[in-house]
Amino acid sequence: MIKQNILSNSLTLFKFYVNDALRGFLDRPIFKNKTIRVGMILITIALYFWYFYINIRAFFGLGEIKNLPEVVSLTKITIASYIDMFIILGIYLGAFINSTLNFSNVILFTTNLLPFTKREITIGQKLFKLSFALIIFELLLVIVFPFFIRVAVLSLLSLSLLFIILHQVFIVSFLLVDIIYSVVLNILLERFRNLRTVFQYILDMLLVSIATIYMLVYRFPIENKLGYTDFSVDSIIYLIYILTLVLLVIIFMLILKKDFYTPMQVKRRFFLYRVSSLKIPIIYSLFALTRQKNFLYTIMTFILIVYITGIQNGITDALKVFASFYFLINISGINYASATSNFRKFYDFYRISIIYEGVSLVISSVILSLPLLILTLCSNTSWDNLLINYSFFLISVIFGFLFPKSNGSLNEIFAISLSMICGLIIYQLLIYRTLFLPIIIILLCILLAILRKERCWNE
Repeated sequence: MIKQNILSNSLTLFKFYVNDALRGFLDRPIFKNKTIRVGMILITIALYFWYFYINIRAFFGLGEIKNLPEVVSLTKITIASYIDMFIILGIYLGAFINSTLNFSNVILFTTNLLPFTKREITIGQKLFKLSFALIIFELLLVIVFPFFIRVAVLSLLSLSLLFIILHQVFIVSFLLVDIIYSVVLNILLERFRNLRTVFQYILDMLLVSIATIYMLVYRFPIENKLGYTDFSVDSIIYLIYILTLVLLVIIFMLILKKDFYTPMQVKRRFFLYRVSSLKIPIIYSLFALTRQKNFLYTIMTFILIVYITGIQNGITDALKVFASFYFLINISGINYASATSNFRKFYDFYRISIIYEGVSLVISSVILSLPLLILTLCSNTSWDNLLINYSFFLISVIFGFLFPKSNGSLNEIFAISLSMICGLIIYQLLIYRTLFLPIIIILLCILLAILRKERCWNE
């Protein structure tokens, strides 16, 4: 009975967190109707399973392929690669969600005021974080899982178990990261309460470093070794299924019995309060973008990945990684809307027009992209990375306005995810260089329209 009450109260808190987090998204007229919301959820679930159903039919429509040793080895390597990929994804998402997802003061006060135990609050928060991590996981799984139709040495049972294994692996890795956060932060905060942000940042970097080193150094030797073992494909799948299931049960039991509470607090919007954003008007947007802790996290994580790549593979590969992934620095553009929301109504007083603000954002993008521009000019590399960099900045600023962080705790995650998706689409479109200028013009027009609407709304 007690466990039932714990789970029931935790689910109540989970619904409460979801309603608060999605208020900025569900406030739109189309989503206010409950029938429409339920219908869209059911249609999405139906399409999801229908998608896998047609892929399984295609899988068995390939006919029987001989169980050659090379095909068997390739199958085992592919299975190990998928499992490694989702373990790493679970670690990355665990660190990302714990560092970006923050509850408002109202939510923290309300949950502590209501008659819920600390354990119930803990379980509710973990369910909340896990549910939205699973959304990202499912989107990726929809893309990568159908590639197994190319490997015709799996039975229907093995294929179904593999589908379940990938879910179990991801959930185990994500919850383990969340438990590590809970244990480490609680131990450290007993003595160093004022250094929570520093400890969390160090923990973020440590977990990301471990996952990155494993991905770049140890992953492929382990996968190749497993691929050429004497174990059959089915036996490997059954063994991994049982192992991950046992780990999942143990983790759930630990969460139910122990108080793995992750200390939550609302992060300050800026980390440099004394810098005035309006003293240098033409680049005032740059201060609003860079005075964010997430900007510092992104810079440090990016430098760490480039450094590890340089140590393992040399300076040439490090520069390639630098050029290919530098656009991630511009994800800080999503913070611009929230960072300027409090004093945006004073823009007209400071004679900052909409065009002036747009020019300031463009100049900020150019300044942020200077390292990539210098590398492109000095190494005679392709200009595609620089073009993507400018496009991605505008996209991130646009989604930052559409999903402002101040309107919901999940809006930042939505803005980042949608920015990444649109960035990938534009990357494909930039195969045709002639499309770059129209894309930039369209993005600038959308941005100026949003700035105008925001200015009118503030008035």
